[in-house]
Amino acid sequence: SFIALLNDQLTPAGNAPLRVLNPWLYANPSMLNDVTTGNNPGCAAKAGWDPVT
Repeated sequence: SFIALLNDQLTPAGNAPLRVLNPWLYANPSMLNDVTTGNNPGCAAKAGWDPVT
């Protein structure tokens, strides 16, 4: 939803919308914070990829 809000601002201004960001995010891991504690029903947070984060 955050990307949709950004695109709502970008496209009327004549800029290209943001598209698939996963390759960029995985190429720049220092820009993200890994959630390593906590849980929700059925899943627990851990280091690295997990369904909670």
